[in-house]
Amino acid sequence: MTEAGADTSVDTLRKIFEHELYVQASLLRAQSDAELRASQAVLGCQNQSRTIEARCELLLAIQGAHSEKVILEIRQRHDALECMEGNLQAARFAEAALYREAQNAFRALHAGQAGGLEELREVATREAQSA
Repeated sequence: MTEAGADTSVDTLRKIFEHELYVQASLLRAQSDAELRASQAVLGCQNQSRTIEARCELLLAIQGAHSEKVILEIRQRHDALECMEGNLQAARFAEAALYREAQNAFRALHAGQAGGLEELREVATREAQSA
C-alpha cells in the first residue's frame, strides 16, 4: 500500500470510529434524557402524592379542631343545664317550704277564727239569755 492509500484507509477508519462514537454518544445522551425524564416524572408523582397527603392531613387537623370545638360547646351547654337543674330544684324546695308554711298559717288562722267564732256565739248566747 502506498502512503496515500494508507492515509485514506486511516481517514476512513477514523471517520467510521468518530461516527460510531457520535452514534454511541447520541444514544447515551438520549438514554440519559429518557432516564432524566423518567426521574422527573417519578419526582413529580412523589411531589403530587406528598401534596395530596399534606392536604389530607390539613383537612383532618381542621376536622379534629372543629370536633374539639363542638365537644367543648356541648360540655359548656351540659354544665349550664346542670346548673339550671340545680337552681330549679332549689326553687322547687323553696316553693314546697313556702307552701307548707302557708298551709300551716292557714290552718292556724282557720283554727283561731273557729275558736273566735265559738267565743262570739257564747257571748251572744249569754247576752241573749240575760236580756
